Amino acid sequence: MLADYHVDWILPNGTGQSSPGIKFTPIRVTDGEKREEEGLRNKNRQNQMMMTVENGPNGTQRNMQMGAGANAPPLEPLADWPAMKPPFRQGQASVWARPNGDLGVRRLESAGAKGTLYDVIKAQGAVVIQVRIPEGITLVGFGNATIYTAKADADDLPTLQRHVDRERRLIGAAR
Repeated sequence: MLADYHVDWILPNGTGQSSPGIKFTPIRVTDGEKREEEGLRNKNRQNQMMMTVENGPNGTQRNMQMGAGANAPPLEPLADWPAMKPPFRQGQASVWARPNGDLGVRRLESAGAKGTLYDVIKAQGAVVIQVRIPEGITLVGFGNATIYTAKADADDLPTLQRHVDRERRLIGAAR
């Protein structure tokens, strides 16, 4: 069963405050959802690093490897799937704090959705806008009226971009 979608704020004085629930449409976990998530799990292995250190008769041997290796088998499929997806993705780069106190929260969508969707949530707990970052572009930060993204070129070198939103609607708004 899904819990509600809300923000728990920690105030400067150390006390906590929960926002009202945020409306969202639950997404049933189908075979397509499972295939897409398993694909992401295996793709993300390329960002992992393995390091081994062995002390032996020939001294200390160090070995480092990025990714799973060319001949690594795929990860074992997950077996314990929930009936519904949570409203937001957990983990690294899933929540961004803006200087004005708003939050950008990375949402989960149905399998096949293009790009990455973020809710921008005000301190009162209301979603004021949604921002969709196109495929191939990575969000690296939010400003008060800016979004910072990175895009890799043909040589896989990232270029940092600053998108200014003069009308305070945020670039790429989905609603």
